[in-house]
Amino acid sequence: MLHSLRNARSVVRPARAFAGQVRNLSIHEYQSMELLNAYGIPTPASKAAKTPQEAYDVAKNFGKDGLVIKAQVLAGGRGKGKFDTGLQGGVHKVSR
Repeated sequence: MLHSLRNARSVVRPARAFAGQVRNLSIHEYQSMELLNAYGIPTPASKAAKTPQEAYDVAKNFGKDGLVIKAQVLAGGRGKGKFDTGLQGGVHKVSR
């Protein structure tokens, strides 16, 4: 019996701890929303802008008084985003 227990130990391995979150895909929020919308999954109304003029045009035509602008960065969180104008943090409420 002792011999069979030794053999069992060599076959049975201890359970590994669960690995932490693994990110295999890094895309911007606006890209993920486009992907969700392409498959019919509803998301909040949004529009991406690359220049200040594009952002102004989007805000003017959006039809809402209060808007939120977000810096899109792949740096581990919105707090790391910043704007060329000096705004720190990646999320800001604005009005038209």
